[in-house]
Amino acid sequence: MDAAALYAFIIANGYFFLFLLLVIEGPVVTYIGGLAASLGYLSFGWLITLAILGSIILDSCFFLLGRYQTKRVRAWAHRKENRKGALEDINKQIVKRPVRTLAYIKLMPYLSVLGFVLAGMSDIKFWRFIMHGTWIGAFYITTFGILGWLSAIPLQALDTAFGWAQLILFLLGAGGIAYWFYYRRYSLE
Repeated sequence: MDAAALYAFIIANGYFFLFLLLVIEGPVVTYIGGLAASLGYLSFGWLITLAILGSIILDSCFFLLGRYQTKRVRAWAHRKENRKGALEDINKQIVKRPVRTLAYIKLMPYLSVLGFVLAGMSDIKFWRFIMHGTWIGAFYITTFGILGWLSAIPLQALDTAFGWAQLILFLLGAGGIAYWFYYRRYSLE
């Protein structure tokens, strides 16, 4: 499915199918949804809300898979000689620096599935995982939504939208600074 077909599908089927697509592939659909919101087909607030919920649901499913299938995953990992210490190292990093480790896991596309399963196997509490994952996911998803929104603005109209661009860049900067303070607070525990 190419981007034009996905865009037409989102507009034709509305928010329910948008939510299902956001659970499956969040950043790409958020970007295309931001484009549709900029053109007036979707509400940007609902798009970001559904994207964050979809991100939390998928991450939680992988976390709970790791939490309740720990024996099987550990047995699989200990069959290979080079993986014996990896689970203990990941557990130590997630418990010692949960925000940093979960941010790395979330921002690396192919690592996220295995990373969240391993996070479920660690000693981190589920509510802490949800709290940290929500902050990380909200910043990550909102960035993709804003990029999609801004990609719909024609180059000729940048002069009139420059005030919005400054506000958006300011909010991204303020969000990054707030995330840094949040990271400093919870990574030292």
